Amino acid sequence: MIDVEHSPELSYRTGPSGRFSHASLQSGPGMNRFDKIFGLTSEARVRYGDGDFTVLSAGDFVRCAVTGEPIPLPNLKYWSVELQEPYANVEVSLKRYLENRAKKAG
Repeated sequence: MIDVEHSPELSYRTGPSGRFSHASLQSGPGMNRFDKIFGLTSEARVRYGDGDFTVLSAGDFVRCAVTGEPIPLPNLKYWSVELQEPYANVEVSLKRYLENRAKKAG
């Protein structure tokens, strides 16, 4: 596990498959055993880029901009660079994209 207390910014990148690579952050896919016992405890502040994101403030999760659902950082796959918002899944991401596009057109 990385000592996030001494790393003001951590960058995350997607692997060749386009999926988030979290092997260097914690063991196993998704959450580790302590996360399962204690749950997600703190919300991270994140800057979203093209194909990667940077953690500005350490935390375990971000909240979906549409549903408010917590998304553990290792599971974060969908976001908008333009709106700087994370999304829980592809359906929610598409919904927000279409709303934003309609707002710009009209």
